[in-house]
Amino acid sequence: MKKTPNIRLFIGAAFGLALCAPLAADNDIAPIKRKPGSWSMKIIIEALEGDGIDAASKGKLQAMFDQAPKSICLTKAKAESEDFMGTVLRKGQPGTCNISKKDVVGDLLNLDMACVAPDKQGKMVPMAMSGRFSPVTNVMTISADKAPTPMGMAKMTMRSESYWAGECKPGEPEI
Repeated sequence: MKKTPNIRLFIGAAFGLALCAPLAADNDIAPIKRKPGSWSMKIIIEALEGDGIDAASKGKLQAMFDQAPKSICLTKAKAESEDFMGTVLRKGQPGTCNISKKDVVGDLLNLDMACVAPDKQGKMVPMAMSGRFSPVTNVMTISADKAPTPMGMAKMTMRSESYWAGECKPGEPEI
């Protein structure tokens, strides 16, 4: 019987990486802090390839991401305390990464890294992340040649888009 990773953990790790990734590029660059308030967000699976993975599999994975909250309330305290590099460099923890290439110019970010997979087995997943990050916009493309998915290992490219949408709205999950 094939083991299926915890879907919530997979979605959480992907969202965490995609939404928080470009907050700082290294200790030598000041972090860019997101503006507190309501953030609308979505993740789009652009490509998904692997043994036994077909269009229906891609649709199922997209449906899992579509079940995640469409907006969150970023509290002032959380916005002030965000520290991407501090989180990413916690060695051995799911979602933490070893960065091998870092290019940051203004609000443009380009990283090559190997990150601990969200399956709690400590596997390193090589990936690339590039895009634009500012206090009110985060549009990133994340690619991995061997990403763990609920369907098995796959080559995957996904795009994360999040935008500041004003003050927090009643009922939004707070982070």
